[in-house]
Amino acid sequence: MTDKAERSGSSTPPVSAEDATESLPSADEAFVPPGLSNTAGSASVGWQRNWAWMVESDASFVPPSGYRVVAVDTESCAKVRDLTSLRRDLEIAKLFAEAYAARASSRPVGERYADDALWMSALVLYGRAFGSSVRTSERLSDDWLSDGERDTHRFLLDVRDKFIAHAVNNFEHAVVIAYLTNSAFEPRQVSRLGQMHAEIVPLSEDQLVGMIGLCKRYIAHINRRRRAALGEVSRELDALGLDVVYKMPDLVPPEIDVTRVAKRRK
Repeated sequence: MTDKAERSGSSTPPVSAEDATESLPSADEAFVPPGLSNTAGSASVGWQRNWAWMVESDASFVPPSGYRVVAVDTESCAKVRDLTSLRRDLEIAKLFAEAYAARASSRPVGERYADDALWMSALVLYGRAFGSSVRTSERLSDDWLSDGERDTHRFLLDVRDKFIAHAVNNFEHAVVIAYLTNSAFEPRQVSRLGQMHAEIVPLSEDQLVGMIGLCKRYIAHINRRRRAALGEVSRELDALGLDVVYKMPDLVPPEIDVTRVAKRRK
């Protein structure tokens, strides 16, 4: 959006859901509406797409020098918000899975370690991107994946849903056992009782690699959809006009009530 009458490059390139391997801009690159240039470049922290606010009341946002940053809420903004949230799930899932894979070679087979929390957390976050939630404006599907990728994707979701997040499938067994005397020199009796617990060990290396690859594919897929949605927001702001846009409220840290964990966000 610009005060000038001349505009250039106003068209948005088509988005292909099937092609998830095309060259993409950096995930941290800010979307710049047609006719504007990013004069601050990437040197200023204000241009970063992720801004970590703490829950303390004195949290604040400082925009880049020479700019106001306003909160926009046009029709297409819901798409951008949901895609951004979905992408974050997959980015963290990828981060945790890669961290676990980097340590896997030094870990004895068949043992449990505290860093198993990494692959479990990665699976939980991966599944979170595909579950039901308040993110209703944009959904992720697997209809554009190859057959092999889709099989891996659905396996990962099943492990997450039926084993990690909920005790459903047969990846875990608990058995009560009794020790019986079995000697010609002892009377028959139940000597003692106990229990045995069995469960699968962490995902295989191939399955971890598959999850990391799927995270990358979906992140690239989301980035294209997100840029298309930001193009829609740009056109909506253009239709509103600069007078209306400049009256939009300044960006402020969100109000987070950490005591109401179950409350649905808007």
